[in-house]
Amino acid sequence: MPLAPDETKPSTKATKKYTLRLSQTLLSRIEKHLACLKFVHSSSPSKRRWVLQAIHQKMDREKGSSFPNLPKRGTILLEIDPELSETLEQRVDLIRKVRGSYSLKSWMVDAIEERLELEAREIEKEAAQIQATSSKDEL
Repeated sequence: MPLAPDETKPSTKATKKYTLRLSQTLLSRIEKHLACLKFVHSSSPSKRRWVLQAIHQKMDREKGSSFPNLPKRGTILLEIDPELSETLEQRVDLIRKVRGSYSLKSWMVDAIEERLELEAREIEKEAAQIQATSSKDEL
């Protein structure tokens, strides 16, 4: 039985390539997550495959809705003194020389993510200490 003409030709759509720039903090979080998956399941996907799976999962969740439920965008008004503002601009300019495209907003988001990660680790330690103390008290 002969194949239909469109089945004999390779797809005419070329694979599109995207460079996804992630903050070091987010990249680190992904790597830690994949290490945990590898520990629990004895294997884990590559970063690239994991991110593609995340994209596919989000598309599947949003397929049914004509307009996706977009997360709320919060705004925070910051009043930065001139000295700090100048220091921040200098820092961002320095990073732009190395990375190319980089913004003050990106730097601030990185700072927020880094603080969240640091404080989460500290809270985990404190929670473990509290749990250990409460376990000793029960004995």
